[in-house]
Amino acid sequence: QQYIPCVFLEFGIYYYTKSNEQMCDSVYVISLTVSPIPEKPQVTVTGVATLHSSYESGNQWFKDGVAIENATEASFTPTEDGVYYVTVSNGACYSEPSDAFRVKLSDDFVLGIDIEKGWNWISSNLTDDRHMVVMDFLSPISDNVERFLGFESEIIRDPKLGLAGNLKTISPTDGYLVYVNDYVNNQWEGTASEPAANPIQLKKGWNWIGYIPVCENSLEGALANLSPSEGDVIKDYDDFAVYTGNKWSGTLTTMKPGCGYMYFSDKETVFVYPSQRAYPYADEAMMAAGYDHGTPWNVVSHKYPYNMSIIAQIYVDGVLVPAGLYTIGAFVDEECRGIGEYVDDRLYMTVYGEIGDDAVVEFRAVDNIIRNEYPIAETVTFRNSLIGNVKAPLKMNISGATEVDMNVAGGYNIYPNPVRERLYVNGDIAMLMSVKVLASNGVILAETNNYTTEGLDVSHLYDGAYIAVLETETGVIVKKIVKMK
Repeated sequence: QQYIPCVFLEFGIYYYTKSNEQMCDSVYVISLTVSPIPEKPQVTVTGVATLHSSYESGNQWFKDGVAIENATEASFTPTEDGVYYVTVSNGACYSEPSDAFRVKLSDDFVLGIDIEKGWNWISSNLTDDRHMVVMDFLSPISDNVERFLGFESEIIRDPKLGLAGNLKTISPTDGYLVYVNDYVNNQWEGTASEPAANPIQLKKGWNWIGYIPVCENSLEGALANLSPSEGDVIKDYDDFAVYTGNKWSGTLTTMKPGCGYMYFSDKETVFVYPSQRAYPYADEAMMAAGYDHGTPWNVVSHKYPYNMSIIAQIYVDGVLVPAGLYTIGAFVDEECRGIGEYVDDRLYMTVYGEIGDDAVVEFRAVDNIIRNEYPIAETVTFRNSLIGNVKAPLKMNISGATEVDMNVAGGYNIYPNPVRERLYVNGDIAMLMSVKVLASNGVILAETNNYTTEGLDVSHLYDGAYIAVLETETGVIVKKIVKMK
């Protein structure tokens, strides 16, 4: 039996004939029905944990990777803890699975916290009496705790008495600062607090708040019941976000159990965290292939209890440079206190320090291509506040950086833009030393040191904005590009 490959372009009746030794033709009839593979279903959540598929029929719901018997309706309400998703069938094949949701219905909860050596911001959502008494809560890690601070009271290690102070209880609504003398990982088993029974009261100004839900949630989802004001700020020890233009913008994108937060409110208000028990489940994220050059400085972070937030834009000779071209560090004397991270075209920087020491913070820049370091003219004084904002960012001016041509001079052109699969260069190719594509954080995601007319493959990149960098024998040329499917 011989198989003849054939490509069917549309549904219908197809015939195939083949002669044989008896001088007659064998006729094969193929009836082909072509149905497109269903698109990935979208899942929404209502109530506590009811999941809804974007398809009315053809659904199959799964729990922990196993199909649930008779769970084929558009909506499904779990009765057990687990990870749930749905696929859709057109009768012949299935779609790829929807995004998964972790469902946590029981109140039994294990609070696990990784506490770095030095200062950390933490909270507890456990409601058991033994976990709400400070000394009982700290007992598993008491040998490592040096200080434990609430907003108005604290516990401190006394050389003779051990841990002592006027902070007696832990509230699920509050955030706390803890200083430990070594890395600590501990799990507290207990009963989770109910968000509706623990409203978060915000006064005007800074507030130390805890996170009560049992699962990690996006910042928008976690604060869905809050009506923020323009300019409100929320931050944890390492990241922050600002409410502007009716949305949150910044490096803080999720909230999770065990973390403590500081919230700057423009007004007195009260909110409760959502009572839902189904949350988007983030498995290990798939990262675009690339080469991480690392950071040029070692940041001293957990040495200090507090931080300040900065939103900036970077200029060279009065010209705004694309996000990702320079890595920016904050310094007090020779100690690096923070490294900026780009979100869209703004630089968000968390700078660590001690409130009240009036430290002068200076800034330095390293270009992510040549790796030269440059001073920045501006300085600020450390304080617990936001410097700059999305609409009026702090301007940082790099001094002495002359190698980069922001106007794409020299007769070179980068195309197509937007790009889908391959990026090409027009110009004197013989003068090209390298072509690189950088993410907004400065990571090189695609590069070649031997450019040919076949171009540079960028098909693996996610959709979004990048910068293309041409290193030539006469200088560096930069251009913004957009990747699209």
